[in-house]
Amino acid sequence: MEWKSASLIAWCAAAGALTGGLIAVKRSVAPTGLLAMTAANAFGGGVLRDVLLGHSPPVALVHSRYLIVAVSAALLCFFARSIVHRARPLIDIVDAVGTALFATVGAATAITSGLGPLSAVLIGSLNAIGGGLLRDIISGETPDLTRPGPITALAGVVTAVAYVVLIDVGDIDSTIAQLLSIAIGVALRSVSI
Repeated sequence: MEWKSASLIAWCAAAGALTGGLIAVKRSVAPTGLLAMTAANAFGGGVLRDVLLGHSPPVALVHSRYLIVAVSAALLCFFARSIVHRARPLIDIVDAVGTALFATVGAATAITSGLGPLSAVLIGSLNAIGGGLLRDIISGETPDLTRPGPITALAGVVTAVAYVVLIDVGDIDSTIAQLLSIAIGVALRSVSI
C-alpha cells in the first residue's frame, strides 16, 4: 500500500473513531460500549468494503496503526467526556469530514480494484455509511440512516459520485479529485446540520 493511501485510511480511521467515541459518550454508554462503538464507526465501512472487494484480511486488521488510532480516540473521548458532552458541533464536523473521507477512499479502492463507475459509487457509499450503521446497531439505537435529519448517507453518495465523475469523466488527478469530492461532501453535509 502506498504512503498516500495508508495516510488517508489513517485519517478515515481517526475521523470515524472520534465520531463513534463522541456519540458513545453523548449516549452515556459503558466503557466497553464506547470501545465497541468507536471501533465499529472507525472500521465498519472499510471492513465491508474490503469483504465486498475480496481483500482479505481487511486493511483495518492488517495494520496495527488503525487499531491504535481507534483505541486512542476511545480513550480521549472517555477521559474528556465532560467536555465531549458539550461538543455537538464537533461531532457534526468530524462526522461530515469522516463521511466524505470514507466515501472517496471506498470509491478509489473500488476503481483501483478494477470495478466500473456504478460499482465504485456503491462501494464508496457503503464505505461512508457502514461504520455509522454498525455503531448505531451496537448501541441499540435506530440507525441515523433511517431517521430524518442530517443527510449523512446522501452526502456519502454524492461524495462518491463526485469522485467517480471527476476521475472517470473529468480525467482529474486522484488527489485533486479526492480533495474536491471531500469539499463537496462536507459542504453538503454541513448545510443539513
